[in-house]
Parts: sequence; structure tokens; C-alpha cells
Amino acid sequence: MGSGGAFTTAEKNYHSNILIYDESKDYLLFDTGTDIKDSLKTANIEPTDINKIFISHLHGDHCGGVEYIGFKQMFDSQIKKRIQLISDKDILTKGWRNCWSGTMEDLDSETATLETYFDTNYLDKDMYFHHCNLVFKLIENTHVVSNNVKIPSYGISFITKKI
Repeated sequence: MGSGGAFTTAEKNYHSNILIYDESKDYLLFDTGTDIKDSLKTANIEPTDINKIFISHLHGDHCGGVEYIGFKQMFDSQIKKRIQLISDKDILTKGWRNCWSGTMEDLDSETATLETYFDTNYLDKDMYFHHCNLVFKLIENTHVVSNNVKIPSYGISFITKKI
């Protein structure tokens, strides 16, 4: 879906979002950079086609499109399906608190939470999740150090599960 970094400017070279799917088009999206709407459009994929999203860490080029996809699936879709949002519990909790709630929590009828928009799958550091015929495991990395605190980022490893 893209191979660029945070400051990508080349046309059609979007943030490094990765899409994995099988022949049934069961879509798993790794990260949702702020330009996800453009990379999805280029790939001719609707946000509502996505079944699962994994967020690796809380930089805009990896999570800035969560708001767009959440709003799109809630308000623009004829099919009211829920997308599963997957990551470490701290990433999703902090993402809601510090990134997405500012624009997403105020609805006419309620005060929304992350669960209003997504089926959340909070993973522990040693947990796995499944998609298609693959098993994914979190791999914790130190992305940056801020005020002597390691800020994690999560990669994944995967294996084919037996059918």
C-alpha cells in the first residue's frame, strides 16, 4: 500500500501501510497512515472492505488514518459491519486518549469510545492473533526513547497454521 516514510511526498508512494488478504479478500491492514484514504483509493479498495487493522505504534504515518476509517465505516457504509482494531493494549488505550478521541468521541446521541467504532482486540505482549491461515505474534521493539522512557513499537512474525 506504500513504501514511504513519515515525510513521503512522491505521488502514489504512500506511508508504509501493508495489506494482507486471501482469495476471499479477507483484508488485514497493517497500520493506517494519514494518507490511507489515498493509498486505498489507488488500490481500488474501500475502507469498509477491511476486516482487521493492526496498529504498530502511535506516529501519524502509522495510525493517523484510524479516524478516517472509523468514521467511514460508521457513517458512509451501507453495510454496518465492524472492523477489528488490533494492537497492544497500551497502544490502543493511549491512541484513543491522545490521538483519536479529540474528534471521535462527540456524537449527537452519545459520548463515543474506541469500541463505538471498532471491535477492539487488546493484545498482551506475548499474544497472538489469527488471520486467514496465518498466526501473527507481536514482537516488541524500542521505537524511540523519550525522557528516558522507551516508547515501544510492535512488529509481527507470522507462521502458517495447519488447516
